[in-house]
Amino acid sequence: MYATFLFNVIEQIYVEKSKKLQRRIGIERVQILFSNAMYYASINPEISRKQLKVARRILLKFNIRMPYPDKLFFCRKCKSPLLIGVDSKVRIVNSPKLHIRVSCLKCGNVYKKFLD
Repeated sequence: MYATFLFNVIEQIYVEKSKKLQRRIGIERVQILFSNAMYYASINPEISRKQLKVARRILLKFNIRMPYPDKLFFCRKCKSPLLIGVDSKVRIVNSPKLHIRVSCLKCGNVYKKFLD
């Protein structure tokens, strides 16, 4: 009985370590995919879109919170990847307060990020 208990504890520790390792590898892969997507955005937008979709699926699979700068690359309404100048418009507006306005050209959604 003690041996099975010990085996279960060791197995549980191994699973926890492997989950942490998987999360860390997932974060590294997402960072690589985002940097590649930004590189290929002007060269081949389709490759860039596919890489952003894969990065988002990795984030969802391993339950990793997306950093704020990376959230700007996805539409909040239709969840499609936004490539600035191809799928979206970005404007800096000074009234009523200084803010950035991002418009998705697929669904027409507009959202703002205040800078003050």
